[in-house]
Amino acid sequence: MIFLETQKDAEDFAIGCCFFGTGGGGNADFGYRMLTDALTAGKKIQILDISAIPDEYWIICPYLMGTSGPETDETKQEKMRCGLTQQTVSNMPLAATKLLLSQSPHAQVSAIIPYEIGAAATASAVATAAWLDLPVIDADFVGRAVPEASQMLPAIDGIDLCPAASMDAYGNASIIHHANNRMIFERMGKHLASASFGLIGQSVLLRHAGELKKYMLSGTLSKALAVGKAFRAAQGDYSSLERNLQSIAHSKKIFEGVIADFQGDTQEGYYVGNIIISDKKNNRLKIWFKNENHIAWLNNKPFLTSPDLISIIDSGNVRPVVNNQLKTGMNVTVYGTPAHPKWYEEKNKTANSPRYYSVDIDNVRVFEE
Repeated sequence: MIFLETQKDAEDFAIGCCFFGTGGGGNADFGYRMLTDALTAGKKIQILDISAIPDEYWIICPYLMGTSGPETDETKQEKMRCGLTQQTVSNMPLAATKLLLSQSPHAQVSAIIPYEIGAAATASAVATAAWLDLPVIDADFVGRAVPEASQMLPAIDGIDLCPAASMDAYGNASIIHHANNRMIFERMGKHLASASFGLIGQSVLLRHAGELKKYMLSGTLSKALAVGKAFRAAQGDYSSLERNLQSIAHSKKIFEGVIADFQGDTQEGYYVGNIIISDKKNNRLKIWFKNENHIAWLNNKPFLTSPDLISIIDSGNVRPVVNNQLKTGMNVTVYGTPAHPKWYEEKNKTANSPRYYSVDIDNVRVFEE
């Protein structure tokens, strides 16, 4: 069992999760605040190995749904017109979890599992567990961040995500009792998030642990914590950071340079755009993102694609960043990290590859086989 006991632990965990968020999954400061709020209130943050979770335990999966794009002035005005002036819910996934549990009095939940790894995405699930006095499982269903809840491994394999409870920051609540398939479920969730002007909390997969263990990617939370500690230990020493990231996550530095252009906007509930990075030799790395980074071209040739991870580090403070923090002129370093082997099983690969995002190129891996 691992405990997050200090603000330093919380920061390391959020930063490590941000690295695996690959440009999405929420920023580290947001995740850090969720964790420290729980710690300040005297709550315990316990991370349990899968082996410590009996099959008969009820578990549940809370997460954040919506866009990570910046809020526009137009959106702010529309929120005011709709009377959304005062946020009343500080932890939306926690509120969604309580709502779903209120509809299922037969289920006595014993543990929480995150759906993906990302600074706010994972921290919100961990904080939910702490507030409910429950442990969180050292696993998730993706091993990185992805833009769609329908891309978690159980959903890809046909496990029904309904019923699902949703809650926004203003207390607007809903329950999705049925969706015809995982793609419709994702559309319904994103429309709810769009109606709430960006983000909502959702909670799904109220199941016995034994039903879902084969989809759990073990050790992803402890790995994120180790990566966060590696960033702290580096203290600007790029060579030691590179060695440690390779040792912990098999990551590889693939490019460094200056952001020459950045374009991003919210499209149908997702933050979508392109990042152009130039180096001193006039090489150009172009990264396309949909919430997360998915496709990189080096000098117009496919270079690295999902499901492998493309993570951007701010070279100034040596911290991973999310895409809504990027600006033209920023010095950055880009790392590639191999996806979990499950993502290269054929059914799973088709759900997080260039063609899934309507780009007609083959997968390109960090370490080609």
